[in-house]
Amino acid sequence: MDHPYLFQNAAVILFRLIVYNILIGIYGWLVHLASFRRKKARQFVKGRLGWKDRLEEFSADGKPVIWVHCASLGEFEQGRPVIESLKLSFPEIKILLTFFSPSGYEIRKDYSKADAVWYLPLDTPSNARQFVSGLNLQLAIFVKYEVWPNYFAQLQKAEVELLMISAIFREDHRYFKWWGGFFRRALKRVSYFGVQTEHSGQLLESIGIKDWEVIGDTRFDRVLTIAENISSLAILEEFKGSEKLVVMGSTWPMDEKALALLLKQKSETFKIVIAPHEIS
Repeated sequence: MDHPYLFQNAAVILFRLIVYNILIGIYGWLVHLASFRRKKARQFVKGRLGWKDRLEEFSADGKPVIWVHCASLGEFEQGRPVIESLKLSFPEIKILLTFFSPSGYEIRKDYSKADAVWYLPLDTPSNARQFVSGLNLQLAIFVKYEVWPNYFAQLQKAEVELLMISAIFREDHRYFKWWGGFFRRALKRVSYFGVQTEHSGQLLESIGIKDWEVIGDTRFDRVLTIAENISSLAILEEFKGSEKLVVMGSTWPMDEKALALLLKQKSETFKIVIAPHEIS
C-alpha cells in the first residue's frame, strides 16, 4: 500500500528545500564559531579548506571515479569490503572516499585503497554542484543512512548511478512521517538500495521505492576478514594472562554502562579492553 503522504504539494517541498539550505548555512556558521574552542569542530572546518583546489588537481587526469561516502568510522568499516572489492575488480578506476565526521577522516585519511580521502563539503547547492560536476563520476555509493538532498539531486542531474549499501530504516525515521516529503524526495533519487533487513525494504516499499535487496550488514564481511587474518598482540596476551578477555570498540558511555551491568551478573572474572568512539 502506498504511504498516505506519498505525494506532497510541490510548493511545500520547495519551501522545505529553502529552509534546509538556510539551516545548512547556519550549521556551517555555528561550526566555524565552535572551532575556536573545540578540537573536533576545528578539524571539521580546517579539513574542508581548499577542497576545490584538491578537486581540480584530483580530476586533472580525467580518469573515471567511483565515489564512496561514509559518515564516520563505523560506516567506513561497512564500506571497506566494497571499496577493496571494487579496487581489485576495477584497478583503472580511481576511488574517492569522503567522510562527514572527523572521527572517521582523522583515523582513515591515509587509507591506501582509496586514491583520495577527503572531508565531504557541506551540502549546499553550490558545493554539491561543483563537487559532482568536477568529477568524472561513474558511480556513487553512500553507506548506511547518509542522505544529503543537494548531493543526491546533483548526482541524478548528472545521471550518475547512486547506491546505498548496508542501509537500515525504522518507522520513526523522517522519511516515513507525514511531514517527510522533502526527505522522501531525496531518498527516491537513489538508484538502488542494499538494505540490512527485510523490514527496511518493506518500509521503502511503503513510500513507493521498489529497487531494493537485502544484502545484510557489510561490516560482517570486514569482521570475518579480520578474524581469518588475526595475529597475536603481545601486549594483549600479557594483559589477558589466563583470564577471559572482553573487547569493546567504538563505544559510547551508554554501551560501557550496559557492559558493566552485564558483567555484574556474571560469576566469572574478565579482563576488559575498551576503545571508545571518542578518546578523551
